[in-house]
Amino acid sequence: MTHSLTAFLDESGNTGANYLDPQQPVHVLAGWLVREPNMVGFARVVEKVREAMEMPELKGGRMLTTTKGRRQMLHLLKEARSFALPIFSIWEKRFCAALRVVETFLDPKHVSVQGGMGGCRRSRPAAGGRLVAR
Repeated sequence: MTHSLTAFLDESGNTGANYLDPQQPVHVLAGWLVREPNMVGFARVVEKVREAMEMPELKGGRMLTTTKGRRQMLHLLKEARSFALPIFSIWEKRFCAALRVVETFLDPKHVSVQGGMGGCRRSRPAAGGRLVAR
């Protein structure tokens, strides 16, 4: 039996087109990959932590500044693993700049650059030549 998967992602280090910012040399995407049957359990874990933190949206930077927040972060990481797989991608931005140049000037017919990380996110033509976002 196959189930659909949902990725919940957040980013850090997005400086737009400034790929050479020495203060933020990497771009990170991190989050959770959740199978459809596990979605309710995963949502319960996240909601429990959100309520405990009294935050409309969980923000790691804010959570890590307090003892309570750090405890809740550990709880979230421990409990969420029962329902989801942690995932991450780390890009050194100077290589993203090179990838953007190649895709823009050498392969514009087959690759559509999409927002966020510029050349580090892309879509390729699907069957029939239509571009589809991933």
